[in-house]
Amino acid sequence: MGSGCVTKADSSASWRRHIGPIASAVVALVWVGLAARRPAAHYHFAPLLVTVAWSYGRRWSLDRPLNRRETLTSLAGGTTVAVGTGLALQITDRLEGVTFWHSGAVLTEVAMMIVLGALWGLWVARRPEPGALLTRADQHQRPVGAAGRSDAPDGG
Repeated sequence: MGSGCVTKADSSASWRRHIGPIASAVVALVWVGLAARRPAAHYHFAPLLVTVAWSYGRRWSLDRPLNRRETLTSLAGGTTVAVGTGLALQITDRLEGVTFWHSGAVLTEVAMMIVLGALWGLWVARRPEPGALLTRADQHQRPVGAAGRSDAPDGG
């Protein structure tokens, strides 16, 4: 095959690279839709979810912890989408409502939620694979016989 051929596996891998940005954009669009429908309501966790969605999507698409570059890209991308969406809603007077502490600017709460989302995204991106600790613990259990059963008595 020539170098210009794109296999099915290549196109699938290419599409999966974009799951993080797509996830973040979809959550941002839902936030904009909700804010456009009811501007007096404030969706407290929307900026947090927009920020962390990129890391979740990227981590899911790779099925492994992200390296430093991938982590920084995911955090910067999710934060940029959340900040851009929040500012767009503020400029169009769609970012209103009561904050958690019932006083202060909604934009301040949005900024705090973006920071929390970035911290959560960092944890999602860098945490060890689920079950990795269990796998290591299973290796230290009692020996298994040739038939796949434990050599130790059942105790019952």
